[in-house]
Amino acid sequence: MEYSYVIIDSDAVSNLQLSTFLEEYGDFSCSGLAKNPDDGLNQILKFSPIWSSSI
Repeated sequence: MEYSYVIIDSDAVSNLQLSTFLEEYGDFSCSGLAKNPDDGLNQILKFSPIWSSSI
């Protein structure tokens, strides 16, 4: 099973370290990088499923 993640951090070095660490595991896929919470939330919402109102 593959898990996607979004990194929300303004520090580019920290982003690179985390991405490199997670690349060692085949189950993780980076779906976006964001420098602030607003951009991070927008990235997350791009990839989240749309739920039917009939549920």
